[in-house]
Amino acid sequence: MPTELLLWSHHCVIYNHTRVNEQHAHLFESVNKLYLRIKDNAKQDTVLANAEALYQDTVTHFREEEALFSECTGDQFTLHRLQHKHYLEALRGFCDRLHSDINLSVESLTDQLRHLADWYQAHILTSDKQLEDISSTPH
Repeated sequence: MPTELLLWSHHCVIYNHTRVNEQHAHLFESVNKLYLRIKDNAKQDTVLANAEALYQDTVTHFREEEALFSECTGDQFTLHRLQHKHYLEALRGFCDRLHSDINLSVESLTDQLRHLADWYQAHILTSDKQLEDISSTPH
């Protein structure tokens, strides 16, 4: 198994949006930290704390990012918010499964987290890149 699900690279950089890049890098680190905790069979309380922190950090990031996208007109802003909503529902479901009495295997949890991580990286590389066209002032 790899030690990281997400690798930060220059492809992920959103030009002229320093704050967004810092948040994205932090979320990548949080996903990777959670992945290692799951993979290493850490105590459930530790895994839960990491998952809930990832959820809260993602909510905060999406709120700030949507404020930037609110400068858009038409469907671009609506679509971006809808993508965030669906992702948060999936991440919340993952956290809820961790809180449940369901005994999930390491393989099942890492597969679920991998799916969430893949979506997140693809979202940054496509949808979030549109921020480069919205504002030319550093954030």
